[in-house]
Amino acid sequence: MDSDAQQNFDMMRDLRQAMAKNELELYFQPKIDAKSGKVTAAEALLRWQHPKHGLVMPGSFIPLAERTGLIVTLGRWVLENACRQAADWQHRYGAGAPAKVSINVSARQLAEPDFVGTVDEILARRGVDRSRLVLEITET
Repeated sequence: MDSDAQQNFDMMRDLRQAMAKNELELYFQPKIDAKSGKVTAAEALLRWQHPKHGLVMPGSFIPLAERTGLIVTLGRWVLENACRQAADWQHRYGAGAPAKVSINVSARQLAEPDFVGTVDEILARRGVDRSRLVLEITET
């Protein structure tokens, strides 16, 4: 039990530092129209490039982040960076950019009193039309 607790503590400490150290990455899974072969949407998938453990999948750190409340900070980071990427695609590809970008949002994030305001502020600052953003609520 002590070993598990220490491991969780270490993971949480490392995760708190991961954003500042640019260890988090978004991968975008394309959604492709079968008829045209064009990318119609993309889903943002969070990954953590840990300096000791390599690529850490979200199943290993998201539950811990949800239990500790760090998911709110992580979620904002994901939203910020997904919108930055969507704006870049819009600028580069115009009408050929993915029409939608999906991100996962936890119930804990939705419970934040300023969640809608945060989303609006990021969309406005990044210049992304709100119709391009799809929020998918996670199972938890």
